[in-house]
Amino acid sequence: MTKPVVGVIGNATVLNDRHNVQAVGRRNLQAVAEVAGALPLMFAGAPDITDIDALLGAVDGILL
Repeated sequence: MTKPVVGVIGNATVLNDRHNVQAVGRRNLQAVAEVAGALPLMFAGAPDITDIDALLGAVDGILL
């Protein structure tokens, strides 16, 4: 049996005052994996470079 895939929206942040990164909180990932029994997939929190429609077609749900 395959697990459902749940999108988790990432946040843009700056690491060590140098690196622009995307990140997702570990608790959100654990909630999807351990509570929902699904496979978490991070969505980049950058709508200008993200194809939302394509991502929505690839997942079974989204954690808001």
